[in-house]
Amino acid sequence: MKLIVEQSGELTEIEIVIRHNDKMNAVKRLTRYIEQFNFQLQGKKEGKTYYIPLNEIYYFESIDEKIFIYSIQEVFETTYRLYELEQLLEQPNFQRISKSTLLNIEKLESVRPLFHGKLEASLKNEEKLIINRHYVKPLKEKIKSFEVGL
Repeated sequence: MKLIVEQSGELTEIEIVIRHNDKMNAVKRLTRYIEQFNFQLQGKKEGKTYYIPLNEIYYFESIDEKIFIYSIQEVFETTYRLYELEQLLEQPNFQRISKSTLLNIEKLESVRPLFHGKLEASLKNEEKLIINRHYVKPLKEKIKSFEVGL
């Protein structure tokens, strides 16, 4: 892939043109990523409403029928359900790792095996999450496609 960045004083907003030779998987991923680049989710904390950029979100977790957004150091509550977030965030970066957790793969530092086919995910903010064995294979496939740009 070749990237060309040009600055123009005539533009009032960023303009992106994608030229491709029909590598649709890569183009679809790139398009979704660009579309969600400025996307923010609304979250609440201590009675205040915040707008959290997608690239700052480490994971979403469902606890007692409430959904929480975890960033590097803060936790917010959202009104979205986990399945709604999964549909909304078709971006390749997010993957379900358990019934109650949706992980941003970009925030994944490493994984290590645990017992009964589970994995432990270490995140860049030093948190650790458990990857349920039912979600290991889809996560590995997502990471593999993420690495090779499919």
